[in-house]
Amino acid sequence: MKLLYSKEINLQKIADALKENFGLQVEDAGFFKPREEAYNKKRGQYDASILVEFIPPFSILIVDVDIYLRGMNFIFGLATKNRAIVSCYRIPEEIIAKEVVHEVGHLLGLPHCKNECVMKFSNSVIEAIIKPSFLCDECKKKLGKRD
Repeated sequence: MKLLYSKEINLQKIADALKENFGLQVEDAGFFKPREEAYNKKRGQYDASILVEFIPPFSILIVDVDIYLRGMNFIFGLATKNRAIVSCYRIPEEIIAKEVVHEVGHLLGLPHCKNECVMKFSNSVIEAIIKPSFLCDECKKKLGKRD
C-alpha cells in the first residue's frame, strides 16, 4: 500500500497499524498537494469524490484539508475501489492511523461495523477517538484473519 501525504505525519505509526491489522506493508510515496480541481470555493472544502480520483491506484492519501461528500457537511475519509483518502483536518494526530486503518478496511471489502471495532462509523471526532484501533473478531473473520 502506497502512502501519500500533504503534511508531515508519523508514517511509522500508520505502517505499524496497517501491518498489525491487515499484514500490509507501507511504501512512502511522498508528498502530494491536493488538486485545486477538487476545491469548492463556496464551501471552503475539497470534494473527496473528485480528489480521490487523482490518487494513484493502491494508494492512500492523507491530507490536511477539509473534505466532504455531497449531502454531508464533512467526512474523515473515503475509500473507493483501490484508493482512499483520509483528512486530518478535524481529527487529532493521534488517531490518524486509526482512520487510515478504517479506510483500508473498506478497501479490503469491510463494511461499517456495529461492534466495538475500528470499522465502526464515526459521526463525530469524539466517536472517532473512543472507538478501538483494531478489528473486532467478526471483521477479522470476514477477512479470514485470526489472532
